[in-house]
Amino acid sequence: MGVGPFKVEEVAERRWLDVQPPAAAVGGLDARALLHRGIDSGPRDALFVEKAPVVMKDLIRDFPELTVERAAAILGNIGHECAGFRQLQQGGGGGGRGWCQWDGVRRAAFFKFAEDGQLDWQSDQANYGYLIHELKNTAEKTVLLNLQRETTWKEQ
Repeated sequence: MGVGPFKVEEVAERRWLDVQPPAAAVGGLDARALLHRGIDSGPRDALFVEKAPVVMKDLIRDFPELTVERAAAILGNIGHECAGFRQLQQGGGGGGRGWCQWDGVRRAAFFKFAEDGQLDWQSDQANYGYLIHELKNTAEKTVLLNLQRETTWKEQ
């Protein structure tokens, strides 16, 4: 995972759920509730709709400096990487694993983190735990620093 510049005109799709994730996570979200608010989410979105607000709430709890928009930027990236939490392994047997499609040395570190904690690498606990580990203890902590400098969704 990382934050890098991109041209706004290169964005193929932008989807923004019109909910406040911390409050929504308490009451839960479902596709019907979103549709009632005018947001059409299909079956392929169901797992993301279920998990994203909870993970955002946890990120904001663990990183109080994160705003809802900045937590959403992180979740948008994660959602893209793993197809809304549906694909935890890149095709072909090689490549990335987990929510963030950790690859190479980061994949090995992720597997070691899961093994040391006696966690299934596919579990939410392993994935969230390693995400927090990376954001606090590795070079990936620059993600949070970069997000804090941005001021609009176009920059995030």
